[in-house]
Amino acid sequence: MRVAEDAAWRFIGLYMQLLYYAGQQRGVLPKRMTFEEFKQTPYAKKIDSRNAIYEPTLLISDFLEAATDLSDADRAAVTAWQRYVNGRFIILRHLKKHSIFMAADEPFGIYAVLGLTTDLPDLAPPERLPYIVRTVLLPYEGVIVCDGLLETYNVVIGATMRRNLNADYQEAKRAGKVITLL
Repeated sequence: MRVAEDAAWRFIGLYMQLLYYAGQQRGVLPKRMTFEEFKQTPYAKKIDSRNAIYEPTLLISDFLEAATDLSDADRAAVTAWQRYVNGRFIILRHLKKHSIFMAADEPFGIYAVLGLTTDLPDLAPPERLPYIVRTVLLPYEGVIVCDGLLETYNVVIGATMRRNLNADYQEAKRAGKVITLL
């Protein structure tokens, strides 16, 4: 339930550059911080940099203009990230090919998502599902991936809500409305 290892490391390398750029542009990171130092920063600072990509305006085009050393393939991958979904999601279940993420905010959608270097059941154990997270879903090599930066919520979803969520998923599945591409 994750992309191939070489694809995952390519994604991470590109995404880290974008995170660093956004953190520098939005003042989330100290101006003197190097990229190497950024890679060692705590998880929370990377989440702050991730949020800076999308708010108050999307910085991906600016990053692409500034990043003159990207290959055409890397440039295409990052360009595709402009079709992102950012917000809170309910990780509903893990299947053999992907995990099911249901948008908790507008716009509503149910997404088939893969992990990068870690299988998603290792990040959200099946016995804890449904599990609420804040993350970004991005298109990558013909699938949807989670950006790997999960903010979790300590919320217990009761039996009635769980049944309703599962019913919504089953209806979307029957109607062919599970989103597999962004």
